[in-house]
Amino acid sequence: MFKRMRIRNVLLFGFITVSLIAGIIGYIGIKQTIKSNEASFMLYGNVAVPLSQCSTIASLVQRLRVNASVIILLANNPEEQENKHQRFLLFNAKLDSLLNVYQTNIKNDIDRNNFQVLIVAKKGYLDLFPTFLELTKAGKQNEATLYMTGEWYKAYSKMQNATEDLINFNIKAGKSFAESNASNAKSTIYFMLIIVLSGVFLALALGKLVSDIIYKIINSVKE
Repeated sequence: MFKRMRIRNVLLFGFITVSLIAGIIGYIGIKQTIKSNEASFMLYGNVAVPLSQCSTIASLVQRLRVNASVIILLANNPEEQENKHQRFLLFNAKLDSLLNVYQTNIKNDIDRNNFQVLIVAKKGYLDLFPTFLELTKAGKQNEATLYMTGEWYKAYSKMQNATEDLINFNIKAGKSFAESNASNAKSTIYFMLIIVLSGVFLALALGKLVSDIIYKIINSVKE
């Protein structure tokens, strides 16, 4: 069949075939790039955002404890004491709001369980707050201090530990996700290398075939 083809047709066939090879390589490259971009967005949404939320949750939990401590120190300044009380309530409201946001992006049953433990621990901590506030407002600073460093501290420790479990889970999940992305990227590189080398080999083989056909056509014309 190739022997009966004119030189123009042979060259055209060669150019079209090489273009198809280049197009296939380009298509696969674009497809893999899109997958890589999607993985980057997933890394942001599944790792960076939850870790940022966990960091803020931990900060708010700490602020609850700090403001509660300051309430005792301001026993002789009722106005400032009330101000710290309102700040305590404000931080609690912010914490509730952030926990509601976090809940919408829970990853799996482990994450859900960690979250529920934190919710229960937070409720246990806040349920003890009115007693602490009553003691401080009644001027019973020693009793309030003992209460804060005793039973209420145990409740706080549970809430803090639950927060740390939430953070540690997201760190491990982030590490696992990053390792998976790195492995996929490595596989993509190898795959693209094979495709490119295969394309180069096919182009060279085609070039050799076309040159042989043209050589034979020219020789046949001479004869």
